[in-house]
Amino acid sequence: MKKKLIFLLLALPIWIACGEKKTAAQMTEALPVSVARPLVRDIVLTKQYPGYLTAEQTVNLVARVSGTLQLIAYAPGSHV
Repeated sequence: MKKKLIFLLLALPIWIACGEKKTAAQMTEALPVSVARPLVRDIVLTKQYPGYLTAEQTVNLVARVSGTLQLIAYAPGSHV
């Protein structure tokens, strides 16, 4: 009887230790997670660059007669 009691006292901690243990992750419930859904759209990519325009051809207006200019009868940039 004494041997059975000693065996039981030695086997009991081993039997308890081998039991299924719950980890902290198993004990707590999962937290709610919010999910964002992406929007699918057609977009047009545009880029802006600074630039300068120059004419391919230029014309110098000069007088065909001698003398001084008294009146400018045209506006710069207009058709002549």
